[in-house]
Amino acid sequence: MLRLQTLGGLTLTNGTTPLNGAAIQRTRLALLAVIAAAGEHGVSRDRILALLWPDSDLERARGSLKQAVYALRHDLGEPDLVLGTDDLRLNPLVIQSDVAEFDAALRAGELEQAVDLYHGPFLDGIHLGNGEVDRWREDVAERLATRYRHAIVSLAQTTERSGSPAEAVHWYRLLSAAEPLSTSATLALMHALARAGDRSAALSCAAAHEQRLRVELEAHPDPAVIDLAALLRRELDALRDSPAIPVVATPGTDADGRTREAGPPARWGWTHWRSTAATLLGAAGIGIVALAFGSRGTDANLLSLAPAAPARVSDSLLVDAVAELLARNDPTLRVFTQTARRPGFIAVLSQRSEGDSLRLGVDLTDAARGGRPIAIEPITVKSSARDWGVRILAERIGVRLAAVRNPVFASWADAAALPRTWAGYRELLSGITAWDSPREIGMIAHFDAAAALDSSSATPLLWKALRLTRMDQLAESDSVLSAVELSTRRVGPWDRALVDVLRAWNRGNLAEGHSAGHRLLEVVPNSEWAIIPAWDAEGLGRHREALELIGHLTLREGWTLSWGNSIRFQALHLSGGFADELEIARKGLRSEPDSRWYRQIAIRALAGLHRAPEVERLCIESLALAPQRGMEWQPCGQAMLELWSPATRYGLWRRLWLALAESERELGISIPDDALKQMRANLDK
Repeated sequence: MLRLQTLGGLTLTNGTTPLNGAAIQRTRLALLAVIAAAGEHGVSRDRILALLWPDSDLERARGSLKQAVYALRHDLGEPDLVLGTDDLRLNPLVIQSDVAEFDAALRAGELEQAVDLYHGPFLDGIHLGNGEVDRWREDVAERLATRYRHAIVSLAQTTERSGSPAEAVHWYRLLSAAEPLSTSATLALMHALARAGDRSAALSCAAAHEQRLRVELEAHPDPAVIDLAALLRRELDALRDSPAIPVVATPGTDADGRTREAGPPARWGWTHWRSTAATLLGAAGIGIVALAFGSRGTDANLLSLAPAAPARVSDSLLVDAVAELLARNDPTLRVFTQTARRPGFIAVLSQRSEGDSLRLGVDLTDAARGGRPIAIEPITVKSSARDWGVRILAERIGVRLAAVRNPVFASWADAAALPRTWAGYRELLSGITAWDSPREIGMIAHFDAAAALDSSSATPLLWKALRLTRMDQLAESDSVLSAVELSTRRVGPWDRALVDVLRAWNRGNLAEGHSAGHRLLEVVPNSEWAIIPAWDAEGLGRHREALELIGHLTLREGWTLSWGNSIRFQALHLSGGFADELEIARKGLRSEPDSRWYRQIAIRALAGLHRAPEVERLCIESLALAPQRGMEWQPCGQAMLELWSPATRYGLWRRLWLALAESERELGISIPDDALKQMRANLDK
């Protein structure tokens, strides 16, 4: 299905594949955006003319609109794309839009879904060419942004009422990211942080707000911000002078009521506690903190962010800035700058001056996997370029966390040289998820874009080479591999192992590819990459090995599903597992009854079980379905292949042949009358 993305930009995709060519000319995309923003009630033709063709006379403008609508329907292959006569609206059965889904989620009270859909201002960065339409864009953008902010505030207030001040901080961070210069948003975040017990972070928020106003507007913060910061500072000073700090509400348990490991005495001087906490959260002790959460149940979408030196204001400011950038780029990640319950990840940020340079680093651990470290290289920048360095560090943290939390990358992210930028990562993800798309060129364009957006990463080019090899473009694949080997791009163990596999495949050496595939599986054990050695095992006639390699895999949508199923079906069929093959095919047909792919597999299995009448029934039934693009064989053709033998040559096989020929003729395929007469004559004999 087509999808129009208007929040944060303007793009049109078909599934996961971006569209290009005449259909996405600026005026035509603008027309789709105007209609989409009007929602289910539509927008009048006169209003569209005033927005997009304000300088044309009425007849010429009407002709331009009519031509644009026709071109969209024709070039996108969807005659019912736009509905209506006087008022135009998009057909929701043909094209979806994020702005329509955003409005629908708000109407249904699904506020979290609405916030997730809002990827940025309406048509952000898009100039449509005239004052009238740009004013309209600004009005729509402000209306949607206001509704987005109201949804965030509502979510924050709901979590506060439910007794979850730490959860409320996440929502107020999003609000602050949406309105970085707003006094009210800053005050809301400061109050939320204070209620969550993190006065230091609230003071950092005030300092960051003051710096922004000074740099961007040459203004001073509102007195309310100054007064609240002064109050929090006094409270913090009073706490530091207090002789005791309560650690937990009930001795021997944590906030969830679980028995906790032995900790510091309940009455411990603040200075002693602060220095010990800094040590525990530092690089040397962070593994202990992660192990404390262990496998008791962690939240993969929760990041606990802390400074290496809590007493230093500069480190607290660093934490606040990184938290805001992470929330802005990935709303699905909840960032806490104070103690959080069962975080999936723990990050400790540090900075160190080295002459006129500044070194920014992070110790990041995966708490769900026993405190396993996630390596992220430190950033060194000129002290004057600190803000730029902070943005790079936050981007690397965010991208890496997005990768290890995404099922597409999770099993091999640590072993590959993935892109470090959001743009490169998203292009790589788009290419991988478009694996089953018939538009191979569009998929490869994603890999090329990812490689261009992060010239330090080799991984996108290796995916390109893998796809080229699967398309039998072996020389082109070898050329990409050579370019990687001669470049200075980062290469991880996964990348190096895949190069060996592809080199062997491109030479046609299955045995060598099989060995290289097992070496790849040693790099990323128990992963979906078992498909690689399984593919070669099947080619070498080792059907049982192929089934064992992929038997434990859960095949998801994407590259693993089609490829893994091909191996599994072939191995089952050639090893005589016809009953298992049929069961899988029937399961697929229950969810996709018109699937030519599962019908073909069912026919193969039925033929192996010598159930010829069922083969004939399924074949004839399938002829009533329209041919499916991208399918090498239709079910009837598969039946003919499976049943061609001396025993069936003059019986069932010819009946299928005649049925297929007549069906193709009905579809407009030219079959001479004398050929059909000869078929019938042979059948009568």
